[in-house]
Amino acid sequence: MPPQRVFDIESDDIVAITNEGRMLVFPVKELPQLGKGKGNKIINIPSARAKAREELLAQLLVVPQAQHSPCMPASASCP
Repeated sequence: MPPQRVFDIESDDIVAITNEGRMLVFPVKELPQLGKGKGNKIINIPSARAKAREELLAQLLVVPQAQHSPCMPASASCP
């Protein structure tokens, strides 16, 4: 997965989506900055499921606050 550019660490959000459709949105400023080579745990996928490649991070986006749009469940109908 290619690196994502952060424009404003104070207001941008990270969107992480797994292949099973789980989505997590949180502020970039809440992502811990770890030492070199440590990596980051962005979304909690049980290690057994990740090792078996049953659940994986499918998409990672950095979204500037100005580009936020409301989300609704696929089952919701619009008027």
